[in-house]
Amino acid sequence: MVALLVALTATALLAASVLLPRVLAPSGIADLAPGLFAVERAHRGVATLGEGAAVQAYSSGIAWSRDGESILRTVASGAAVSAATGSVRDDVEHIEHHYLDSEVTALAQTADSATYRGRVHDAQGAGLPLTVTTTRRGADLLVDVRVPGADVVVLHLDGKVDPRGLGAGLDPDGLRGSSVWLTGDPAADRPVIDTARGAAIAIGPAQARRAVDARRFGRVDVHAWGDRLTVLVRPR
Repeated sequence: MVALLVALTATALLAASVLLPRVLAPSGIADLAPGLFAVERAHRGVATLGEGAAVQAYSSGIAWSRDGESILRTVASGAAVSAATGSVRDDVEHIEHHYLDSEVTALAQTADSATYRGRVHDAQGAGLPLTVTTTRRGADLLVDVRVPGADVVVLHLDGKVDPRGLGAGLDPDGLRGSSVWLTGDPAADRPVIDTARGAAIAIGPAQARRAVDARRFGRVDVHAWGDRLTVLVRPR
């Protein structure tokens, strides 16, 4: 029994020695937790984009699919998008005000796109306009998030994406427990993350400072500095 306890303790210490430096490492990336998410009843449901592609929005989040299979979704029961004002100095995010809640109040569709409109806001009701447009581009889906007036836009993805890096300074063995700035200025259509949901993800715009924060259980946050963030979802 004593030997078993010693072995278990040694295993736990080894695991902690690997994980803790990644969790506590000073990346300079702010932990911008999502707030609440709401979708007006008239705009809930599935919006088809053609060729088996679709996007759907409910109060539990936004999900993207191909041929009925989910390939990407936002965090469960939390804001799909948040935004903030502030600045980046010496690779450190300085946040002045976080609009942590988001809501969808309108939906417009074409044959190959769907645009959700609404706003991001804080607990006091102050907010900024929000649009989330998904466009089918062949086999790819382009998600274009815009928050005029914001200095940084954050897309809060579900943690089940289990992200692994595909370059740009992101760890190919997995990003869980880390927060990392993208390096090398990858193009907005170059996948930098591989997911467990059968898709690779590119993050844009190319001119924006971009980061991935996977420190918190249950979510993976994608940051883009500016009033716009794009995610290109490429099924494998």
